[in-house]
Amino acid sequence: MSYKSIIYDLKTKEHSILSSKDVNFSIENSLSVLRGQSFFTSAVTIHNDQGTSLVLLDAHYERFQHSYRVLFEKTQYPITYDEFKMYIEQTIKLNSDQEDKVMQCLIFFTAGQARSIADTGGHYSSGFGGDLESMTVVMKAYSCKPDWCFDDGIHTLSKVYQRPFSVAKPTQYLGGVEGQHVLDALNTASILYHHCHDKGLDNALSHIMDFYETLTRYEQQSFRLLMKDIFADPLYIQRLSRSVLQHQYGFSENITKAIDWIMNIRVTKREFEDLYYSQFPDLKHEVIFKTDDEYILEGSTFSLMGINQDNECVFIPLRGNSSREDDLNTGYILQSTSIVLLQEVLKQLKTPYQISSIRYDDLFSLKALYSVSTTRFKYNKNSVQLVPIRSIDHQDLPYEHTKTYELLMKGVYQFIQGWPKAAYDLQR
Repeated sequence: MSYKSIIYDLKTKEHSILSSKDVNFSIENSLSVLRGQSFFTSAVTIHNDQGTSLVLLDAHYERFQHSYRVLFEKTQYPITYDEFKMYIEQTIKLNSDQEDKVMQCLIFFTAGQARSIADTGGHYSSGFGGDLESMTVVMKAYSCKPDWCFDDGIHTLSKVYQRPFSVAKPTQYLGGVEGQHVLDALNTASILYHHCHDKGLDNALSHIMDFYETLTRYEQQSFRLLMKDIFADPLYIQRLSRSVLQHQYGFSENITKAIDWIMNIRVTKREFEDLYYSQFPDLKHEVIFKTDDEYILEGSTFSLMGINQDNECVFIPLRGNSSREDDLNTGYILQSTSIVLLQEVLKQLKTPYQISSIRYDDLFSLKALYSVSTTRFKYNKNSVQLVPIRSIDHQDLPYEHTKTYELLMKGVYQFIQGWPKAAYDLQR
C-alpha cells in the first residue's frame, strides 16, 4: 500500500489527500523555493497497545512556532495546536493499513509568493515579504541506520560553521552540503590510495587527510572536484595526465607530483564500488559543527549527547557556546525534539544530567558521545539504541557502554510504550 499525505491550506482551511510519492512544491511558493523561507520537522510514529501516534507532538509544535517567529518575525502562528494535532492524527489514520506502524513523518511549512505593492503605476516587489501558505504532512517508511552504526559507531570530521537561523529549522542545510563534499573527497581518495599502495585503510585515511590539510582552500576545492569526477567514473583516471591536473584542475606542479599515483590506478566502476561500500563502515560518515574558538555545536543533521566521568548525560545548551558572549552570530544550536525526549525521560527516572558547553578537547574526556535524531534511534524488543560517535578528525573518542546509557535507553523504551499516558506537556 502506498503512503498517503495531507496538504493543508492555511488560508482557506481546506485540505487535500494524495500519495506521498506525488507530493511536490510549486514554483508559486517562491518565498520557499527561491528564498528559502520554509521550515520543517522530522518525526517518527510509535505503536503500542494504545494505538499509533507521534511522540512529543507539543515539542514539534512549539519549535514550529519559534521557527515562524525567527524566519517571518511574526508572533501569530497561522495554525492552532488543536488544528495541527488533528491533521497529524488524520494523516496517521490514513496510513493505518501500513504493515509497519513505525513510520517517518515529515511536516513542512511553506510560504507563498512575495508581497507586492500595487499603485496606479504597477506593482513593486522586493522578492520578499509574505507569509506561510500551507502545511504538508508527508508519511513515509521509516529507514533505520544500518546495524553497524549502532554496534560499532560512526566516524566524523569537525567543521567550523554556524548554521544561519540556527535556533529555527529551515529546509536549507548548506553547511551539511559543504561537509558532505569533503567527506566524499576524502573517502574516495583514501579508497584509491588504499587500493594503489596496498596500505591499511587507517593509514590511507591518515595520509589523505594530512595531505588535504596542506592545500589552500582553492586547491582543496579542486581536489574535491577531481575526486567527484573519479567517483562518478573511475575509468576517468585513465584519461588523466599531469597536463590535465594542472590546467583543468589548477594544481601546481608540486601538488601534481604528490598525487600522480592516481594515474597508475586501474579499476573498474564495479571494482571501485565494491571496495568503497565494503569499507564504508570504516570511512568518514558525518560532520560536526564547531565555532572558531573550538566550542562544539551540533552535527549537520543531528544533536549530541555525551556521558561524562561522573556518569551523567551532558547536553549542549541552545546558546552561549562561545567565548564571545556578546556575539549574536555564534554559539547557537537547534532545539532538538529528540533531546527533549531524552531529558524528559531522565527527569522521570530522577536521574541528574548536565546542560553545559563542550569544547573540542572535552570530547576526549567523555566516557561516550552519541548522535541523536529521530532517524538515529534503533527500536529493539525491550530497549532502544543510539549511534555512538567513535572518532573525530581521525582521532579516536572514548567509548564506554555505561549503566547510565543503558538505564536511559530502557527508560526511553518504557516512555514510548506508555505514550500518550506518559504524555509530556510543554505548556504551550
